[in-house]
Amino acid sequence: MSIYNRLVLGLLCNTLVLFSLQGKAQETASIKKTETYYIDVNKAEKGLVYEVQPDALCLQYYDAYGKADAVLLNIYDWKKTLVTKLSLDKTYGLNHFTIKLNEISQAIKIGDNYTCQLVNEQGKKYEVNLKLISPPAKPTPEVDIFVNPLQLDCKGINGSLVEFYGQISGGKAPYSTDWFVLNNGMNDFLYQPRSEEIAKAGNSMVIDVDKTPDYYVLFRVKDACGGVKQKMVHIVCEQEQNKINTVFVEPINVTSTSKTK
Repeated sequence: MSIYNRLVLGLLCNTLVLFSLQGKAQETASIKKTETYYIDVNKAEKGLVYEVQPDALCLQYYDAYGKADAVLLNIYDWKKTLVTKLSLDKTYGLNHFTIKLNEISQAIKIGDNYTCQLVNEQGKKYEVNLKLISPPAKPTPEVDIFVNPLQLDCKGINGSLVEFYGQISGGKAPYSTDWFVLNNGMNDFLYQPRSEEIAKAGNSMVIDVDKTPDYYVLFRVKDACGGVKQKMVHIVCEQEQNKINTVFVEPINVTSTSKTK
């Protein structure tokens, strides 16, 4: 894999989003939350269906007995077939459980309905109805590169000096940024990469390039949720028309990728 291909490989935030849906019409009964939301097992209604992400099932359970160290949780699919059986450590009083369903069973599928059945020490059963949904898409940051030529000499006699800085908006702060300056074949670095952590949206550091064109400059930004955006420019002299001290700044399309960790 070339250096360029490695550079453009990118890496989103696992934020719980939960809905409560009421009745057969599946109308939204409670609005999504961006903080941890625990479903109250003791008060859950059979007619209520909760939409949750498979890695973010959070249950709240009040134990009124405190004799056993664990409570049994059975998870059934829509056919009432047992998918998995869990023993959850508990104490007397209020308990909170966070369960990553996608790490428990390969049978768990996005879009399917499930029933969580908790059985207390007296044999009483509590049920919570679930529908699994995909994590919401997270917006990636918007990135621009600004070019400021200070001195140009395409013949390489008197030297050239060009400033570059980036601008970031959107996404989720803080941001990790990297600058790469590549040769005209995009297969080697002209300088060591520069990295910077930026606490909020705005301008990046300024980098100076004193190489004679042509070369490529890549600005890569990753936000706090793992969303990646990249911008690249090609700096090249217009020598064909003998404008040896004129450069073209050509934006290059770069694929940005993201993933959920």
